[in-house]
Amino acid sequence: MGKFQFTLQKVLEQRLRVEDEKKNELARVQGMINREHVRIEDLSHWRTRVKQGGPRALDMAGTMQLVLMMQGSCDRAAAARKRIDGLKPALERARAAYVQARQERMAIEKIRDKQKAEFEKKERLAEVQQLSEMAEQQYMRRDMEDLHA
Repeated sequence: MGKFQFTLQKVLEQRLRVEDEKKNELARVQGMINREHVRIEDLSHWRTRVKQGGPRALDMAGTMQLVLMMQGSCDRAAAARKRIDGLKPALERARAAYVQARQERMAIEKIRDKQKAEFEKKERLAEVQQLSEMAEQQYMRRDMEDLHA
C-alpha cells in the first residue's frame, strides 16, 4: 500500500497562505471601521449623558464651553463617519480579494480530493486483484493436491 501524495501540495499551501493574507487584510479594514463605529457610539453616549445631566446654572463662559464641546463631539462623529465612508471601498476590495482567494483554494482542494479518491480506488482495485490472485493460487494448489491424492 502506497501513501497518497498530492502533486499540487505546494500550490495548495501557497493558496492557503494567500487566503490567510487576504483574510487578515479584510479583518484589518473591518477592525478600522469597527473602531470608528465605537468612536461614534462613545461620542453619542457622551452627548446623551451631558443632556441628561439636567439643567445647570452656567455662566456665559461655561455655556459657551459646553456648546463648543457638544459641537466638537458632533464634528468628531461626522469625521468618523467620513472615515467609515472612505474605508467602505477598501472593505469591498478586501472582501472580494478574500472571496477570490478562498475560491482558488477550494478549487485546488477539489482537485486534491478527486486525486485522493482516484488513488484510493486504485489501491482498492490492486488489493482486490491481489486477493483474487491469492485465492486463485490457493484453489489451484487444492486442485493439484486433490489430483495427487
